[in-house]
Order: sequence, then C-alpha cells, then structure tokens
Amino acid sequence: MIKVKDSSWVDATIALATYAKIAFKRFFSPRYQVPEEVFKRLNIEDHDRKV
Repeated sequence: MIKVKDSSWVDATIALATYAKIAFKRFFSPRYQVPEEVFKRLNIEDHDRKV
C-alpha cells in the first residue's frame, strides 16, 4: 500500500484492488477460457502458455 496522507490514493487503491479481483476471477473462470482450436491456429504450444 501507498503510505501517503493524501486521501485521493485511497480511491485509486480500492479501484485497483477491485480490478485485480475481477481479473483474477475471469482468469480462472471456465466461461472465459480460450478454446484449444485457437491455440492450434496461432501455433502456440502447451508449454508456451504455462506460467
């Protein structure tokens, strides 16, 4: 967290935390998974997309 006594940072950090939470949910949601066919067409192998 940013340790500044400026209250405008509070809203910014809350917004960033909210966006991170939404992105995390979408990353693991089956609804947003990319089909295997897309990776085949883009010639991306399984080991290329693992983090």
